[in-house]
Amino acid sequence: MTYQAWRKQSILEALDLQLRETVQRYKPGERTVCMLPGGMGSQLEISKRKYNAGNPIPSLPESTIWMDVGITADDAFRLEIKDGYDFKKRAVSPFGPVRFLPLLDPYIFLKNFINDEKGWNYVSFGFDWRRSLTESAHMLHYFLEEFRDRVKGKWEEDPLPTTNLVCHSMGGLVALRFVHLLVGKLGVSPAAL
Repeated sequence: MTYQAWRKQSILEALDLQLRETVQRYKPGERTVCMLPGGMGSQLEISKRKYNAGNPIPSLPESTIWMDVGITADDAFRLEIKDGYDFKKRAVSPFGPVRFLPLLDPYIFLKNFINDEKGWNYVSFGFDWRRSLTESAHMLHYFLEEFRDRVKGKWEEDPLPTTNLVCHSMGGLVALRFVHLLVGKLGVSPAAL
């Protein structure tokens, strides 16, 4: 297995953890808001285990490298991508929006408004802002399809017709790239939209 395939599997495993929690707290019959944070607004976590071609088992993220207090020490160096490899051939996975707990969660007001005031479902999709928009758009596509399939399996309803994407800054570029990819798959001209 190549490093890129292993890295992708590691990211999909991290998304799986997030999806399990999201589907467990899903409120059937309610709208869903999927928030895409701004550039550098996604939390990035790094795996403990390094890539080994002989061991294709994905490696889940173990520690936060963006953004925690470690950024003032050596975490900034672990954000480097060199020749397509994450730091020391480990896997860096996005894990929702940044959280500076217990002090600050920059999207807490949106989350509280959606959950508490509106009573809707709130989902956040973190993306690796160091990588290409196309890669992030493909991951968003995977995330939304898995979200739909898992909600259908547990609650017997398709959440996507009542799901809205709310994007902050670079999250809007990821969503736009996602729409372009989707339009291409459907064979629809962007002008027809």
